[in-house]
Amino acid sequence: MSENSAQPEKSNALLVSLTDATDIVGLTVWRLRGLIANRELPIIKVGRKFYLRRSTLIRWAERAEALRGS
Repeated sequence: MSENSAQPEKSNALLVSLTDATDIVGLTVWRLRGLIANRELPIIKVGRKFYLRRSTLIRWAERAEALRGS
């Protein structure tokens, strides 16, 4: 068993950091922070760090796409 197999892959993680969330939705950290501040995206705060649920990000993107008719 390799060292990496003991840790879950980032792509399968339930919770993602703001930095990883930028890769999922294609927005900047600052834009995500704005959406969080406007309560458009719920977060999970652990200590001083923010995490987002991967499924929430995907649903948010799908709703945003539907609202814009794209």
